Amino acid sequence: MRPARVRLVDLGLERDFGTMLAFAESLIQSLGTRAGDSPIAEVEFIRTRDSETVKAAFRSPAHVLHITAHGDNGPDSLGFWSDDERTTFYLSDLAETFSDEGDGIEAPVILADCCASAQGRFVRAIRDCIEAPAVYIGARKSVDWRESTTFASAFYAAYFRNRGRGLTPTERGMRAAERAIKGYQEIVDAPCPFTASILAPSRKAVRSFGRSH
Repeated sequence: MRPARVRLVDLGLERDFGTMLAFAESLIQSLGTRAGDSPIAEVEFIRTRDSETVKAAFRSPAHVLHITAHGDNGPDSLGFWSDDERTTFYLSDLAETFSDEGDGIEAPVILADCCASAQGRFVRAIRDCIEAPAVYIGARKSVDWRESTTFASAFYAAYFRNRGRGLTPTERGMRAAERAIKGYQEIVDAPCPFTASILAPSRKAVRSFGRSH
């Protein structure tokens, strides 16, 4: 089985975001070491303000697209923000660019690791950006880096369990997300702030990318 490509994209550009993703990268590598000689993952860590690099990171093939940033669910500020507020990626702008270029997000698992990313407006905007059905993991409320680190640890441990043998990429992602949510609740004895669902592309995305499912 080919190794899974995990792309970690830090748009928050702040120490805690970087620490959390570095921990996730280290954990995945540790899980790979335990698996033996055959690699289980290819990890890419991207930390940038450059818009073209970010667009390419979102659209290039990956099994898991993990984005960290500050999230804003306001009608006029919907998107990903850096900690210093110097860099913003509005979801409406991303969707428009992807539509113009006829190429959207295809990752079967998208982890939007930022505040309010599982709320209605944010989810609807993500649907405009995706080219194919995807497991979408987002936060129901505000989250801090400790909550994100705990969830990511549980998610990647579950995702690389048995390498997803016999499962489609979305089945593998959804099963890992469900196990991670349960594991989080057992670890901290509190409800998990993250939730998971399978999103289909919006009608706008289907028209833009020329695919239907």
